[in-house]
Amino acid sequence: MAVSIESTANDNKRSPFFLNNRQLWLNLVSACLIGLVVIGGFYKTVLEGTPISRLYQLGQRDTLFAKYFVPIREGYDASVYQFFVPSHEFLVSTLRKGTIPLWNPLVGCGEPFLADIETATFWPLRLALLWMEPLRSWNLLIVINLLVFGIGTFLLGSLIHLRRFAAIFAALLCAFSPFLIFHSELIGSSSSWIPLVIASFIYAERARSTLSKALAGAACATMIISGHPEPSFFGIVCASLIYLLLRLLQSQKKEFAFSFLKALAEIAIIGLFAFGFAAPILLPFFEHLRSSDCYKLGLVDHRSGVPINSILVNLIHPAYEKCSPFFGVIALPLVLTGCALGIKRELYLRAFAICAVILIALMSQLGPLDWLMNLKAFSWFVPKYCFPALLVVLAVSCGYGMQEVIDGVSKDWKKTCYWLVGTSIAVLAGLIAIKFVPSLLECVRQDEA
Repeated sequence: MAVSIESTANDNKRSPFFLNNRQLWLNLVSACLIGLVVIGGFYKTVLEGTPISRLYQLGQRDTLFAKYFVPIREGYDASVYQFFVPSHEFLVSTLRKGTIPLWNPLVGCGEPFLADIETATFWPLRLALLWMEPLRSWNLLIVINLLVFGIGTFLLGSLIHLRRFAAIFAALLCAFSPFLIFHSELIGSSSSWIPLVIASFIYAERARSTLSKALAGAACATMIISGHPEPSFFGIVCASLIYLLLRLLQSQKKEFAFSFLKALAEIAIIGLFAFGFAAPILLPFFEHLRSSDCYKLGLVDHRSGVPINSILVNLIHPAYEKCSPFFGVIALPLVLTGCALGIKRELYLRAFAICAVILIALMSQLGPLDWLMNLKAFSWFVPKYCFPALLVVLAVSCGYGMQEVIDGVSKDWKKTCYWLVGTSIAVLAGLIAIKFVPSLLECVRQDEA
């Protein structure tokens, strides 16, 4: 059952791994079930070797003349087959020879390889498949990213005491999110670790021990060395927000300032552990970035965030089609109904709801956040790469919503039905408005591209 504020003190005294054998086996069976469902969804790639990578679109891509006839940018980042797949092939062949590739002689006159964090030289999942033919392993890794998303979200839900059916529901929402599937090949290697990083921060806040902070730092380091740095940044921001919110929501008003400063200090300790674990990759990356001529270093114009209507519309409608951050039409009614029924009682639901609002504001760069995200240090981060963290938070909130609806039907079915029907009507009205007023979708976009 979901944790309440009254039970939090007891939770802080016990480890999330303190499970009886029955619960442990049920969790293992549930995780295996999620894995089987994800594998079943991509069985042609997993079992038959059917390619899923966008590398295979290269033969149909016209790089010379298409832009003159169709003045629309292609719908996917070409760096997948210009950079990521070739890097994977080069890395696998080099590691098989027993050599760590410090230098890449195949680009221009050569460039550092290990120092480029996006090469993800020590990505654990890739290292586990080194024995496999490179393109075969690359296609499997795309599916494995979604598998990690699903199982990680289930473990996160179990840690915050979601009932099993709700944790499984949240896990499958994440694993089959169109946005996460579409971007698995580009940012999935790092963003798929976000649920586990959030879980490690919640455990650290609950246990309040040096070991738990070291584990959270190790989780952050694993995500950092696994690929794209921008989802890693937003994932750590999300986990830190939840850590901070949990501490503040449990503190008394007179202790608010002290709890805030103490939580920041503890997050800084986690950061030091993360930096220490990831230093062999981070330090060369910083030096490489300082000495490189990256297009992001030359950004001087004001960069807008993702329009807030773009985010909100996609909660009820797949406006970006197959790459939409969309969980289906029941997601928003579940989240709103769950919050209405349980936000005063459930500590974690309250923290996740506040975090979701903050992440949406951050992506849209509302108010002073627009100034913050245009500072030189943060202007490199594309706001749409915050979507994976937001989707994890929303998926868990959907799990809470389903749990609250099912519990509410047996306790106060009239109140539950009123909220569920009311929010569903609101979503339906939004869908009807989009259907009959297409101009509502005209300014829906993810970024400047």
